[in-house]
Amino acid sequence: MRTITTYKAQRIFATRPIESVRIDISNEIPDSGVCESLEETRQLYHKEAFALADALFSTLPGGLVDALLAEMMKRRSTLLKIPL
Repeated sequence: MRTITTYKAQRIFATRPIESVRIDISNEIPDSGVCESLEETRQLYHKEAFALADALFSTLPGGLVDALLAEMMKRRSTLLKIPL
């Protein structure tokens, strides 16, 4: 298992300390039984994405969030270059 350790934001204007977050990416989505339709699958991914984004945005320094978003968009940009 790979472990990544990074910095969390400093408490500047926050009224309470920035909580540390541990993200566990270890469970696989079962082939069947979790989602019975494409809409349920979409909702599952949306729920998971929201929770992950919420944890990252509330914990990481703003500059790290910006760099992460830029890196993620750069890696996905090839999808936009392929004519459909």
